[in-house]
Amino acid sequence: GNNRAFKQVFRKSNRDRTRMLSDIGEISRAVGNLSKEHIGALIVCEMNTGLNNIVDTGIELDSDISQELIENIFTPNRPLHDGAMVVKLWTNQIRAAGCLLPLSDNRYLGSDNLGLSKELGTRHRAGLGISEKSDAITIIVSEETGTISYTEKGTLTRNMTPEMVKQLLTDRFMAKDDENDSEKGFFKFRGKKDG
Repeated sequence: GNNRAFKQVFRKSNRDRTRMLSDIGEISRAVGNLSKEHIGALIVCEMNTGLNNIVDTGIELDSDISQELIENIFTPNRPLHDGAMVVKLWTNQIRAAGCLLPLSDNRYLGSDNLGLSKELGTRHRAGLGISEKSDAITIIVSEETGTISYTEKGTLTRNMTPEMVKQLLTDRFMAKDDENDSEKGFFKFRGKKDG
């Protein structure tokens, strides 16, 4: 009886991992397509810090994560395209879209003297802002250049590829509980970090 119960838990765990990997693939493919089309996007991936206050500023969706839905939401002139999307990979959900984020107070944003280009506007400032106030990871697509960036712990990293986004999310969400595992995989690639 105990063996059967253990196997059921193990199978469920494998299904959860498979679903999460599938969702990560949906996000990375959507980001790649949005980048090619120069469609701006801001995707907040909720970690341990609850983001109910952010979800409350937008339209709650509680929908499955899909490439098509992500691309559709960020398509220009759609009602929700300007705000942030909140994704919770633990529960396989797009929680909300059209959300408002706190803006970063970092003065270096937009300062050419410090090597940051003029493309870094409200989306990047918002991505940095939420990463300063929570452990969320944000994926940002620049409308002007199509450049993909991400923020984490108040740091902005630019010049990502969809494959890098996939690896980032896999490392952060699929890592074992061991803290060493969560730190060793992703930073093998060399992105351009700002801040």
